[in-house]
Amino acid sequence: MSGGGKGGSQSTSVQIPAWLESAAQQNLARADRVSQLDYAPYFGPDVAALTPMQQAAMQNTNQAALSFGLDAPSSAMAGIPAAQTFAGGLQGYSSAPLYQQSVDALTAAMPGYVAARNAMYIDPITGAAPAYPFSMGGAAPSAMPGPQGFNWSDSRNSQNASERAERAVGGGGGGGGGFNLASSNLGSRLPGGVNTANPGSIRNTVAAKLTSGTQKAPTAANRPKARPTR
Repeated sequence: MSGGGKGGSQSTSVQIPAWLESAAQQNLARADRVSQLDYAPYFGPDVAALTPMQQAAMQNTNQAALSFGLDAPSSAMAGIPAAQTFAGGLQGYSSAPLYQQSVDALTAAMPGYVAARNAMYIDPITGAAPAYPFSMGGAAPSAMPGPQGFNWSDSRNSQNASERAERAVGGGGGGGGGFNLASSNLGSRLPGGVNTANPGSIRNTVAAKLTSGTQKAPTAANRPKARPTR
């Protein structure tokens, strides 16, 4: 019995232009920085105060009511808080003090929650970046448990965002035997994974390029060798 000759094999790949790869990396870095900016409250005036003429008219009406024995406060401005002065001498009222009062009350009632939330954003006073893992440029603690045995310290000394991203998806071969996203059932179906849909699409091509410096479009011939685990 003799077998027939083997036919030649052919594989195709899509090369991402250098300008597109650089732009994608810059966009990811910028998105990381933007995500560290917390809500910025408005400290300007929300409502204009009454003018002197308006106050005088109200007071005159009030005095007329009193002269006829009607019940009225001695001052038409009773119960109205003092107006704040803003740029240009503008008189008005701002909701900023009410907002700050609510923040202070929340901090007093739930200090742990507020501290955990604030840890995700830059310091509003000093501008210092949040600690790892909320900042790609931060440093992880020496011991920090993660999901499914992932050890943050394996990538804490990475010098750039692409290396950290590569390790996070299992493309960097980092030490420690951490969680490998590319070999998980979920990760294998993400863009650039071994079981991704429509591997020749632009999204999959970009994902494959960003998660591995040498990997091209995730075709059957050059997808990651890892296979999903049960």
